[in-house]
Amino acid sequence: MPHFGKSNHQFRTTLDSTKQYRITAWLNFKRTWNDAQQKYEPNTPEEISVCRKLFEQLAQHPGLQLQLNIDERMRDVDDVKQFPRAAIVNLYVGNQQKPDFQTQPVAAVETSSGFEQAPPQPEPGKGFM
Repeated sequence: MPHFGKSNHQFRTTLDSTKQYRITAWLNFKRTWNDAQQKYEPNTPEEISVCRKLFEQLAQHPGLQLQLNIDERMRDVDDVKQFPRAAIVNLYVGNQQKPDFQTQPVAAVETSSGFEQAPPQPEPGKGFM
């Protein structure tokens, strides 16, 4: 059984097998869409802290990777093992030793009154590539 998954996904554009793509991933909690602001609600400081701690735990294991399998969903096929494999992508844990990573702000700060919102986070993927 996979650790993460999504049973249905449709790509925004057609992927071209003759082109190279950059693939990034980050831990995040499901967020609620805010119609008035036309954006997702921000994660809470507690959620940010959990993601940061999980990442730090993953980064302690050199060579750890997340294998991403992309299978074409087939109508009238009930056995997911029969779906044709379109791609396999291995993602690697970000390098905590890179200067870009070390300058990123701490996700949340615990104070006597609880968690306070941390400074804005860098654009997803910055510091990893």
